[in-house]
Amino acid sequence: MEFVTSFVNSLGNLSWLKAQRKNDKRAWRYFLLLSLILTVLTLLPGSIIFPRELKKIDGVVKQMPAFTAHLTKGELVVQGITQPFVYSNQANDFVVVIATATSTELSSYIKNKNQNALLIARDKMELYDGGSGATRAQTWSGLPDTTITREALNSAIQKFSQWQWLLPMLLIAVIVSYGGMMIGKLILMVLVITLVQLIGMLLKRPWRWRELFVVGLFGITLPAVIELAVGWAMGGPAYIFFLAYLAFMLAVVLTRDLSEFPAKSQE
Repeated sequence: MEFVTSFVNSLGNLSWLKAQRKNDKRAWRYFLLLSLILTVLTLLPGSIIFPRELKKIDGVVKQMPAFTAHLTKGELVVQGITQPFVYSNQANDFVVVIATATSTELSSYIKNKNQNALLIARDKMELYDGGSGATRAQTWSGLPDTTITREALNSAIQKFSQWQWLLPMLLIAVIVSYGGMMIGKLILMVLVITLVQLIGMLLKRPWRWRELFVVGLFGITLPAVIELAVGWAMGGPAYIFFLAYLAFMLAVVLTRDLSEFPAKSQE
């Protein structure tokens, strides 16, 4: 199978990679399919966790007093409850903190490193994953102004907990993320390949930019696998792909002479 052969060789077979420098059609087919697979794998943990977390949030909402939340110009204000409002489940492995009227740090409510925690603040939502130790934050900016009550929130949670709603949401997330991943990777590729070609020119390596770009479509494999693995394990830094890709493409350009590898042009 073409994809499997390309994937295995793209992980580190520099001789094979250099021989593909004119094989642009195969490179694009591989890049598009690999990007789709990476998108699905990136979203997989969230798609598994999301329904479970919805049930936890549903339990929190049912135990809260009646409230009204107003989101206006990126700022959230919750009325009707004493803040900071803190909820912890019976197993003490999940804690929710609502603090839109006061300033607080989520870390002060985490009793052990394996505990999951959620902070609803005036300007953002912050989530701590006890399994990986990673903290992720999402601001409210950019969201439309809205008002929601406890009853409306509970109804929405019940609706989106059903698979007939979850599957379309997951499909939309895959489509949007797929486009975003391809665009993001291509922008980084252009930057890295331009930098690598400049270094190659200084060292008199006979690489054309177009040929280096074609090889780069295969060359994202190992850096992307590293990025995915680190992201799953600890929510790795955003620049890890850039550094890994730069190192990998430098290895392609700086190892042995290009003339030793015959170019292949096949579809």
